[in-house]
Amino acid sequence: MQSRESEFPSFQGGKRECRREGQRRRAGLDKAVRQKAQEEILRTLLQSPFYREADTLFSYVSYGDEVDTHGLITAALRDGKRVCCPKAEAGGRMAFYRISGLEELTEGFCGIREPAGTGQPCFPAGGSLVIMPGCAFDRDRHRIGYGGGFYDRFLAGFQKSGAVKAAVCFSCQILPYIPQEETDIRPDWLITEDGIW
Repeated sequence: MQSRESEFPSFQGGKRECRREGQRRRAGLDKAVRQKAQEEILRTLLQSPFYREADTLFSYVSYGDEVDTHGLITAALRDGKRVCCPKAEAGGRMAFYRISGLEELTEGFCGIREPAGTGQPCFPAGGSLVIMPGCAFDRDRHRIGYGGGFYDRFLAGFQKSGAVKAAVCFSCQILPYIPQEETDIRPDWLITEDGIW
């Protein structure tokens, strides 16, 4: 599939502007284009060595016009992987809890579906694949999330855990430049409908 990045004028701004631009581009995707792109992203991810080699998947639960993760979660459960999804907790933190099906998720923080949060939380380790959401990215895999810092704080303690971090987005969300701060954590891989970076 041809990159849609060229359809948009060059853009450069601060974090807030990049976040808004990425969200604007994502929201403006044609329904058929979005569906085809999501199918390609899922296919690419499921065929990747880091997915195949993972025994545990840590995945966000998609909301609104984000890249859909419901198919990924379903596939991982079918493939016999442990699946853990995030739950927002007090103090701007989040924790991941294991689920055995999407039906276990209920509406939580900001309307996003999340696990009940009972039992022991799960932590990334070797053999884990963490799927990160985001509003905007660049080709160096710099990422801008939603401004809450949930993933940066959560992953800060697991930088040397051996877990693989991958982000998924539509190619239109890739901007020429993303401003960074010292606390920002980059994914190891970025997956769009055009391939893997």
